[in-house]
Amino acid sequence: MPPNTRISVEIPGSYFHDCYAMPVAHEGRSALAIFLATVARSPRWVETLMALRNRVVALFGLKDLGHLGSLPPFKDAAAYRIGERVGIFTLLDDEVTTVLMAASSETWTNKPVCPTARSPARTWLSG
Repeated sequence: MPPNTRISVEIPGSYFHDCYAMPVAHEGRSALAIFLATVARSPRWVETLMALRNRVVALFGLKDLGHLGSLPPFKDAAAYRIGERVGIFTLLDDEVTTVLMAASSETWTNKPVCPTARSPARTWLSG
């Protein structure tokens, strides 16, 4: 993780599960802009599974997170502010190369991190 970022101080004691990395064309975009573009292209089955998840956990009194792609249309990444909702997540930190968000309920907190490792042609987005 990049030093001097909020996520770097949260690493000790953290448990990383379901992590992945994929190459994306960055075209000079920030990590948040890349995340927004990726979520906007999520397949329909992802939203269907989120809706199913929300219905099932509601039976047990757990939080309905909403839909992953519940984003205002045409809102630019630079317009998001710390503490604001980004789909199912709350924006905690937004740097050019790293974005930290959280989704939580009464029993858990999920903090996806989207750092980017840039090369001249590609960016690796991980979460």
